[in-house]
Amino acid sequence: MLPPEQPYVKGPLSYDILDQRKLETVLSAYKSDIPLGMLEEEEDFRISVAGVQEKTALLFVEGQWCIPKGNTPTTHIIKLPIGEIQR
Repeated sequence: MLPPEQPYVKGPLSYDILDQRKLETVLSAYKSDIPLGMLEEEEDFRISVAGVQEKTALLFVEGQWCIPKGNTPTTHIIKLPIGEIQR
């Protein structure tokens, strides 16, 4: 938290835009050994969302789905249905 006298300065958003193919890869990652929300070539995408249900977080900006980078916040949490997933 910032001290009361220090104003919050919003920084620029940093993200990678997902084309249709990459979005499908991210959302179907549970079928492989890739953690949900990651692309194989991604090494630094990390989120911390409580709970045991597999989930990821994406950013929807300017009409496009994106993977946020750095401290850019997300806009959507994507969860898989609870229960058995057919692989």
